Amino acid sequence: MSFNAINLTASTKKVNATKGYTIYVITASKAGFLELNTQLTYGTKRKTSSVIPHKVPKTYGGGIYFDYTGKKKYFACSVSTQYYTRMGIGTISAKAGGATLGR
Repeated sequence: MSFNAINLTASTKKVNATKGYTIYVITASKAGFLELNTQLTYGTKRKTSSVIPHKVPKTYGGGIYFDYTGKKKYFACSVSTQYYTRMGIGTISAKAGGATLGR
């Protein structure tokens, strides 16, 4: 029996007082990615990104910007990606640290 091991890592950094950026890297051991639907959760808010990677890569790196203009607040971040490969469909999640944003 053969399986496709998937790994997701993510990290968040503060860009400026009101903007943060979460970067993620997803890897597959056997079958490359046909489509990736990624959701960033920061605090109680969410942002999504969908991509069809070029040439079905086994490793894909992406990022999602997010912003907040209210009173200073710490946002814990996490990433969840639904992936499609020739060996199947699945979802994987990872914690991505966090950032303090606001004025």
